[in-house]
Parts: sequence; C-alpha cells; structure tokens
Amino acid sequence: IDPLDLIKEYGADSLRFTLISMASPGRDVKLSKDRVTGNRNFITKIWSANNFLKLNNCKLGKKLNINSIKLPINHWIFNEFTRTQNLVSKNIEIFRFDEAAKHAYQFVWHYYCDWYLEFLKPIFNSKNKAEIKEAKIFSSFMMANILKILHPFIPFFTEYVWSKNNYKSLFKEDLILSSWPNYKVSKKFFKNQIIINNLIELISNIRSTKAELKITPKLFCDVTFAEKSPKLKKLINDNLILLKAVGRVNGIKDNQKNKNSIDIFVLKEKLSLGFSEDVDLASQKERILQKIEGIKKQINNLNNKLKNKAYLNNAPREIVQNDKNLVRELTVEDEKLRSIV
Repeated sequence: IDPLDLIKEYGADSLRFTLISMASPGRDVKLSKDRVTGNRNFITKIWSANNFLKLNNCKLGKKLNINSIKLPINHWIFNEFTRTQNLVSKNIEIFRFDEAAKHAYQFVWHYYCDWYLEFLKPIFNSKNKAEIKEAKIFSSFMMANILKILHPFIPFFTEYVWSKNNYKSLFKEDLILSSWPNYKVSKKFFKNQIIINNLIELISNIRSTKAELKITPKLFCDVTFAEKSPKLKKLINDNLILLKAVGRVNGIKDNQKNKNSIDIFVLKEKLSLGFSEDVDLASQKERILQKIEGIKKQINNLNNKLKNKAYLNNAPREIVQNDKNLVRELTVEDEKLRSIV
C-alpha cells in the first residue's frame, strides 16, 4: 500500500492514528483501507462534536475553576477524563503508543461523544440558565483537553481545531506548545460519577432489550417498578429528565404493568418496560427462548470439549483459550437474554 495514496484519500492523521494504534510489540502491521477509514470516521466524529458545541454557543471565556462545577454529568466526565489522561500519559512514557491511542479513542468516542454530548442536549433544551451556562463552559473546556491528549496522535487536525476554536487567545499559545493535562481525580466527584455510570447502565439495558426484541430504538416506553427496587427508584426519580431524553422513556407508571411489558434486571433490581400495543412481544419472547436453547447447547458442547483431557493436551493453547473465552461470552449473553423473558 502506498502511504501517499492513503494520505491523499483519507488524510495524514487518519493514517498516522491507524499505524500508531496497530503498533503493538511483536505484531506485524497488517494495514488495510478499512482500518484507515475507521480512524478517519473517528476524526470526523470529533469534528461533528466540535460543531455541536459551536451550534450551542459553547465557549471557554476564561480559565475554569474545577471545584466550582456542580452538574453531575460534569463531575462524571471530568473524573473519566482524568483517568484516561493518566492512562495515556503512562503508556506514552513506556512507549506503548498503541495502548495510549486505544484509551484516548475509547474516552473520546464512547464517553464524550456518545454519552456526554447526549446528556447535554436535555440541559441545553431546559430553562435552567445556571446549568446551561456551566454545561457550555465545561463542554468547551473538555474539548480543549481532548485536543491536548490527541495531539501526539493526530497533530494536524487537533492544531486546526484549536485554532478554529480560538483557544490560543485563552491559553496564550499554539496547541503544540501547550502544557500536557495533569489533573487529579476529584474524590468529591465520586458519588456523582457512580450515579451517572449507573444511569448509563440502565439506559444501555433499555437499549439492548429493545435490540433483542427487534423494537426500533426511537420507540418510547414506560417504566414500572416490578418490585420495591429502592436503588432503581432513587436513580430514576433523581435523573428523570436525562432518562426521558436519552433513554427514550415516557415516564414512570405507578399502576400495575400493562400486558405488553417485559421485566429486566438492572443493578440487581427488577424493572418493567411497557410498550404500546403495536409491539408484538409474544413472538419476540418465543424467538429469544429459542435463542437461549441454542446458546445452552453451544455452552454444553464447549464444556464437554474442555473436559476432554486428550483435547486439552493436544490442541494448541490458543485454540483452547479461544474456547474458554467463548464459553464466558456465551454465558454472559445467556444471562442477559434470560433476564428479559
């Protein structure tokens, strides 16, 4: 593959990030256009996130006092960023650039773009001026720090965005000369960090349940507490605005669950999701039961295979390990499916 052709098609940073993320010790780099395309999409994702901030007039006017922030989602994203910043720094210092790139990618794509920006939308649409102001300032502050930790990997793109956002006027220097982030995890943010992680787990469960039942992700549902579920009740009542917007929930139904509902387990407590009569849950439950039976057979076959001493002694270690990993993965999937039928 001619790198100049790739640079012309996908950009220098896309190729650079791909090569860095694949540079594991002792591994041959099997470069392909698909991998470069994936990392170009990552850069596009950051560009879109930055445009979202601009659309909502998010600006960083002056240096921020971290201790003054109050929003739980800002507490959460700050501590998650600090953890990522430490992992990226540590791996760069020991020349594991692939691991450093992986941690940066994970945080930016999944934590910041997928979750944080989604949680910002209901805040921007609210009438709480204090929360809106903090959300605008802090989201921009986080973007500046994201550009810093990504700069060693995608320098052209990050320097360009730094310039477009006019961060030089605040930090008094170009990105290449700016100081590396060195924040410390805030212990007083721990409580809200746990709450938001629990909220993410709840929303993820609702989404995965819809996916298993082949229900369109855009469809709203009602929530009913099937049992006492004190932890879930508090979590939902305290974060109802975020749950409604991001989790696509209509609201809490106090009465008994409707006929077209399904129970799920979240944080070791039970919750019921109610759908409109248009959704055919009965046939979907039947399909999932058949899927559970298939997984059960697979697990039994693999376990019998792993009990065979001749197989364990003669098969390559890598193949045996793959079988063990598959048993674990199938067991997790089996538990998840059983929790919704």
